[in-house]
Amino acid sequence: MKKIELKLLKHTPFVEEDNTFNFARAIDYKENVAIWDGKKDYFQHLNVSMYFKNMPLFLKILLNNEKSVIMNEKNNFDLSKENISDIEYQLFEKWREIFFDEIKQIDAEFSINGNIDALAKQNAAYMVSVFAPTDIIYTSSLSHLNKNIVALQQLLKKEEKNELEKKLSPYVHDLLGCFEQAKLINKELSNVNHEFLLFAKEEKREHFNATYVTKYL
Repeated sequence: MKKIELKLLKHTPFVEEDNTFNFARAIDYKENVAIWDGKKDYFQHLNVSMYFKNMPLFLKILLNNEKSVIMNEKNNFDLSKENISDIEYQLFEKWREIFFDEIKQIDAEFSINGNIDALAKQNAAYMVSVFAPTDIIYTSSLSHLNKNIVALQQLLKKEEKNELEKKLSPYVHDLLGCFEQAKLINKELSNVNHEFLLFAKEEKREHFNATYVTKYL
């Protein structure tokens, strides 16, 4: 298991040289701008952008599935033998070649522009573990980020975990450590009850049209 690394991007406001977020400066700014006087939605408008290295694919899916976030993934994420098992690497290489030939026959434009290999790799990546590491840029409001942090904390505290949640727990613990080290956790913003949409217990009726609703699990 590779440790997750978090770096706050420079364009994020109130970031210190030690890669931490300064909530005191953010609150001071809020109190000195008349438009935010008495408003509770200030941190809904204050975005933080983060670069994550070695983010497990499944945690990426969990976060990206939430509303009001922007995420970009490194196109050719690291699927070397050091990061995945031998059988996963063999399956990845096998299907990368299959997809490469199929895409080349179907879409000549990809062949001309040199995008065929990247697309083949993206499709072949479904053959590897959901815990394979990837690198992403993730942007969220501080308010929504802290809601997701609450969901991560609740997932970790859950007493009766299924097999997926048990395997996910060490990565969740690691990710929470990154948020804590970057000083992104705020008690006031974390005083909510939030559950990941992917794990939501409420029943949803599936329907398909111009918009659609379907179940993941």
